[in-house]
Amino acid sequence: MLLEDQRFLHEDLERLEQGISDRVLDDPRHIRDRLNRDHQISGFLNRIQQQSNRLLEIYNDTEGLRAKEIQAISTGDPFDEFYKQLGEIKDFHRRYPNEPVENLERAYKRKAPGEGESATAEIDNLFTGEEAYGRFLDLTTLHEDYLNLPGVQSRRVTYLQYLNIFDQFTPPHCPIKRPEKTIDQYFAYVGRLVGYLEGFLRRTRPLEDLDKMFSSFGTDFEKAWEAKEIPGWGDESQSAGPSAPVTEGTGEGIWCPDCEKEFKNENVYKSHLSGKKHIKAAEARKASASTANGTANGDTNGQTASKPSSSSNAKNLKERAIAEREYRIRKLASSMETVRSDTRVNVERKQGMTERERQQELDALFAESTEASLRPTDGAEDDSESSDDEKIYNPLKLPLAWDGKPIPYWLYKLHGLGVEFPCEICGNFVYMGRRAFDKHFNEARHIYGLKCLGITNTTLFREITGIGDALKLWDKITRDKKKEKTGGENVVQMEDAEGNVMPEKVYHDLQKQGLLYCALACGVLNALLQDVVYYPPSSGYMQQQAGYWSLRQAETHPACRAAPRSAKEVAITYLAAATFRCNFAVKGGGHAAFAGASSINDGITIDLKNLNTLTVNAEKNVTAIGTGNRWIDVYEYLTPQNLSVVGGRVSDIGVSGLTLGGAIEIVLADGRVHNANLNTNPDLYWALRGGGNNFGIVTRMDLETFPQGDLLGGSTVYPGSANASLFAAYQDFVSEVSQDPDAALILAFAYAQGNWIASNNYEFTKPVEDPPIFRTFFDVPSLSSTQRITNLTDLTIELTKANPQGFRQTYTTATFQNDPEIQKQILDIFDKEMDPIKNINGSLPAIIFQPIVPSTIAQFSKNGGNALGLADAKGPLMLVNLAVQWSNSADDAKVLAATTAVIDRSVAAAKAKGVDCKYIYQNYAAKGQDVFGGYGEESRKRLIEISEKYDPKGIFQKLQPGYFKLGRF
Repeated sequence: MLLEDQRFLHEDLERLEQGISDRVLDDPRHIRDRLNRDHQISGFLNRIQQQSNRLLEIYNDTEGLRAKEIQAISTGDPFDEFYKQLGEIKDFHRRYPNEPVENLERAYKRKAPGEGESATAEIDNLFTGEEAYGRFLDLTTLHEDYLNLPGVQSRRVTYLQYLNIFDQFTPPHCPIKRPEKTIDQYFAYVGRLVGYLEGFLRRTRPLEDLDKMFSSFGTDFEKAWEAKEIPGWGDESQSAGPSAPVTEGTGEGIWCPDCEKEFKNENVYKSHLSGKKHIKAAEARKASASTANGTANGDTNGQTASKPSSSSNAKNLKERAIAEREYRIRKLASSMETVRSDTRVNVERKQGMTERERQQELDALFAESTEASLRPTDGAEDDSESSDDEKIYNPLKLPLAWDGKPIPYWLYKLHGLGVEFPCEICGNFVYMGRRAFDKHFNEARHIYGLKCLGITNTTLFREITGIGDALKLWDKITRDKKKEKTGGENVVQMEDAEGNVMPEKVYHDLQKQGLLYCALACGVLNALLQDVVYYPPSSGYMQQQAGYWSLRQAETHPACRAAPRSAKEVAITYLAAATFRCNFAVKGGGHAAFAGASSINDGITIDLKNLNTLTVNAEKNVTAIGTGNRWIDVYEYLTPQNLSVVGGRVSDIGVSGLTLGGAIEIVLADGRVHNANLNTNPDLYWALRGGGNNFGIVTRMDLETFPQGDLLGGSTVYPGSANASLFAAYQDFVSEVSQDPDAALILAFAYAQGNWIASNNYEFTKPVEDPPIFRTFFDVPSLSSTQRITNLTDLTIELTKANPQGFRQTYTTATFQNDPEIQKQILDIFDKEMDPIKNINGSLPAIIFQPIVPSTIAQFSKNGGNALGLADAKGPLMLVNLAVQWSNSADDAKVLAATTAVIDRSVAAAKAKGVDCKYIYQNYAAKGQDVFGGYGEESRKRLIEISEKYDPKGIFQKLQPGYFKLGRF
């Protein structure tokens, strides 16, 4: 539809012209806003050129398509062609229903910060903080490169000196000799310097024709090179003599090219010619010149050279390239002399400032730029030209800034520069402003005054300005030191409930932390419940300690462990901890990754392993499950009966992490056993389905049970190179799974045994060998497969082998809108961030993709719904779980930093594409992730209200600190 494209291009050009005119009429005051405006106009001009070229191609109509389209419209029934094109449009949108539509009315209009778009985000990313939006140069990195060049390493050139000489390439300012300039290091250095200066001009002058200026540099260089007028690159055959050249160096004295030194006095110059140092330098220079020229001036092996050798040509070409870069640097530096001068002034000013003063200046600059961006223009532009010539108006006698103008009055008030601070110790010297006053306590004047009073330890006398106050404090310090020497023998000893003797201060500190009360709570429990409480290092205690999946959990050491055998004993255990204000943790299966999730140091760990009852009702539709069971116990009980429940895919995980249906038995904050279901405590029932351990200790769940026989399942392993094919198959599965609820899968990528591999664990709840929904996965070549018809128990045992116990573990997670591009991008981020840790001892990094499709989300609203906040989610979603195992605690910080970086970078990339989702799955979340914030504010607020109703004192918020909390306190 070339005519429609033609119309669109004309309309787009008009909108671009209007967008440019709107911005040209605006004259922002702040440099950041002006640069942002100029860059936007430059982008519009580039787009006008592109669109105009496209429009010319349509008008030229080299292939005759436009003429054919006009003929098709003008002949025959016009409605036939109309309906034909309308059908094509409908067919396109039917095939691509989510294709975004650009709003042309707002495409090029200015967007204020209040409209949801930052007006200066692009400019903020173009400049470093040192460049201050193009006001100054930032050559710190290039200065370091310069210092590492041969010939410069022995000289310590400061950054300020470098700003003066970076465009000077001849002695005495540049100590690098001509032969040393031909090395690759110097060639790369001048290349980076040219690149930076040209880039700086492009960033600060986007509307100027810089390409024309840069090309003129090349033309001028060609002429100067042919005329041999490039400084430092003339003929080397010139020798030193009495009338030595005076064109190099400063130009004021006599230059010796052999010694590369300038002499102010002619007699000194003549006398040095007979010295050994000069003779040696002259011979070395002559030898270097003869080597460089090859046989150009003489015979070699009896033959006269007729043309330069190939090595000589290569050297000349390299010298020419280096000379051209030096020439461009001189030209570029001369074109930005004002910026260079301002940079020198700025560096000198900053060198005299403290770190705190630099930070205050940055804060003031940011506040000023914000104020300028919010202030409307007032038509005072006509006065701006003459303002610089007017006399500085300073009636308040404000201090002058580095530019010679008074500082803003708000800055003067902010720093309190009008407030006087006298100091008697300094001889009644008056300091203006709080900053100068605070600073003077470390200065020589104040320290000398204290020493005159006989005070030697001056660090304790900050804020002391009076002589009398200083003497009183010094007298007290000396008396306290004498007491400490004589009072060590009178320490009061205290004894705790277990007979441990300690100083009174230590006793009271432990008492405040609740550690002494935990010993009492354990003792009471041991008296009330026989064979339930275990102390270290008993075998029962150590056996329970070894029951954690992650070694990070097993490293915590509670004061005692309790393993109650019924809901009543759980209530007694909880009441003992709550009564004595002892911190506690509750362990179900112990499969959480981070320390403290279901374990605690110096408190009581309540282990639910003895709550292992399993009962199916007569109708075979509800199974009562004690929360001490693991999923292997549940599946082994139900599989022989051809029954199942919705549960975990790994057999070794405890059931208490999933409360999905039926009634719930729970010990609440009042110490009683309650029930929660759709009819009894329905609000609590809703909160428990996603609210974690914030409401009580669940002791039994009645889960909905359904018939389930054998099914298809297993794991298929692929080479890491198959990721593109697997992602395509994953997307096919997601698009079709809503029509086939019997299918499920998880797609994982891992680094194992020195290679990247992929693994697909899929299940089909019917005994079908090759379900069509997995057909694209079956087409991908694999390394191995355990696909088979089997029962659910067998499948979960297989997955448990891939999650071995005895390693340090970490989980972290995020959720995204399903998008194939972000899926590939996340895998790339994972690959790069895992590189530093993938080969540490015991390392096995893995990333898992799991689809959450609309048909699954629809199930969340059953039985009263849940707290996850996904009822209104627009599926499908993609749940990402990052799991890493390793062996040594010394690598903890490195591993956790890498996993956090993967999630942070992935979420940032998703936000940039608009495919992020705030939901965080609690069972995969890392310590510190905001799980309940991901549920949404409405869900979080309701959870807090229910917690306040059933736990008004916040016992499960305060005394059970592990896992994820609602943030009530």
